[in-house]
Amino acid sequence: MRSALLVVLTLLLLVAGCGASGNSGDAGDTGQATVTATSTSPSTAAKSGPFGAMSIVRTADGFTVTGEVPDESLKTDLPDTLRQAMPGAKIVDQLTVKPGVTAPEFSGLGALFGVAMDVEGFAVKLVGDTATLTGTAKAEAAKTAAGTAVTETWPNVKVANDIRVG
Repeated sequence: MRSALLVVLTLLLLVAGCGASGNSGDAGDTGQATVTATSTSPSTAAKSGPFGAMSIVRTADGFTVTGEVPDESLKTDLPDTLRQAMPGAKIVDQLTVKPGVTAPEFSGLGALFGVAMDVEGFAVKLVGDTATLTGTAKAEAAKTAAGTAVTETWPNVKVANDIRVG
């Protein structure tokens, strides 16, 4: 199920055109798990920060998407793609349009959602050129996997892995 979700998310985001959109955003802190997503495919150059804040917050029944995007198309496409990839999950759209912002690519979203399932209270918050991970993992391997997923998703971003193990 998880691997299918990863494949579907990546493909849907690429088809929706999210992977090529440039934008950044500012996300409010809700105190809930946050997944911030960007990526590059191996065949494209990685975008460089600093990026504005962008977050996808894991809630009990889905995700809240918060941040700024450069156009209405991306504001619509990202939440719609998440809804298609995760039927039954409640997706709350708190994106705002701010022309001219730079956002990370979204094609690596699947790996981050996969990690989110293994870390309680999982959060990734991208601000500027730093991605901060928080949450609680049952094993060191899950913490390491989270750091690896973010590094592979955003190769030009510093990672602060603050996930606790225990």
